[in-house]
Amino acid sequence: MPRRLSCPILAVVLLLSAGAAEHLVQNEAELLAVAAAAKPGDQVVMKDGKWSNMPLVFLAKGLKDKPVVLRPQSPGGVVVTGTSSLKIGGEYLEVRDLVFRDGVRPKFTTRDRSHVYQSDVIALHINGEHHARHTRLTRIRMENWKSLATYRVRWIYVAGEHNRVDHCRFIGQADRGETIVVAVGDKPVHHRIDHNTFAKRPKGTMSNGYEVMRIGGGDVSMDTDSGVLVEYNVFDDCDGEGETISTKASGCTFRYNLFTDTRGELVLRNANRCVVEYNRFERCMGGIRISGSGHKVTNNLVVDSTISGIRMVAGLPDTRPGRKGYRYLPVVDCTIANNTIVNPGREGMLFGEWLKGTKSLTGAVRKSGGTILPTQ
Repeated sequence: MPRRLSCPILAVVLLLSAGAAEHLVQNEAELLAVAAAAKPGDQVVMKDGKWSNMPLVFLAKGLKDKPVVLRPQSPGGVVVTGTSSLKIGGEYLEVRDLVFRDGVRPKFTTRDRSHVYQSDVIALHINGEHHARHTRLTRIRMENWKSLATYRVRWIYVAGEHNRVDHCRFIGQADRGETIVVAVGDKPVHHRIDHNTFAKRPKGTMSNGYEVMRIGGGDVSMDTDSGVLVEYNVFDDCDGEGETISTKASGCTFRYNLFTDTRGELVLRNANRCVVEYNRFERCMGGIRISGSGHKVTNNLVVDSTISGIRMVAGLPDTRPGRKGYRYLPVVDCTIANNTIVNPGREGMLFGEWLKGTKSLTGAVRKSGGTILPTQ
């Protein structure tokens, strides 16, 4: 009589391949346990099907040339839905080929009950600890994830350092909250957001909080260059609000991105020393809005904008009680060169947006080359 083999740990199937191991898991408890025990190069394989109402945690440690991988049995075979979420922590990890569809995030209250937030759908940290490092989130598809009431839901929260989000598709975010938030701190983080598609984001019911991407925040020092790179992304039909990308961190680079039919701009909000080059804007509200110092905005193309193709802020003082300084910094020592603006709805380039209460921009901007073709 043949002997039966059994797996004593969570009924997990272990498959050997090329010196690494593939572990098949069927629920959140198995995923947590197997990931914690995984060796560099191992693959944690989620069983194909719907994963509903599961707080998923992927905490593991790989090596530079041997990441620990989380994936479905077949590409797109796992659909994460309901109130599920995914928290990722550790280093040298890769999460790929998952679908997040038609879910909803419950509200989260801080311990002292002073604030109520929406928790993130995917977060590259675990409860504010175990930040992800050298982690790749790739070929993820997210569709129609909703929030409850008026609370915000962020689809992706990128914490840690040296992380990459690439070749993902984010479709149909209607509720308030950013699609991607990239967190920065007092040292460079070197995150990379590339080759993603963001599409079908309807106009928000409020004037703020519907950004596709926000980098940094109002409490971030502008003295440190973040090293964030945003390149080769497509933003199509993203009408959430006026800031499609809101940059609140210094030292970011935006290049080779395509914006089409989008009611918003690439905005350097509270930032210095950013590079914006070789981006293309077609039939959008505008192109690029600049505040801060030391930026280089070169070789961009803006076609058929509703307003000005490039706007430079003269500075908007912060008149709120107890506040000092500016809500939007004046433009200082920036280079605007070799940009092409075709058929703008207003001025091709506007120097001195919100000029009231501030000095003019004379001598603050170096500009050369470029072409502006006026409305016919």
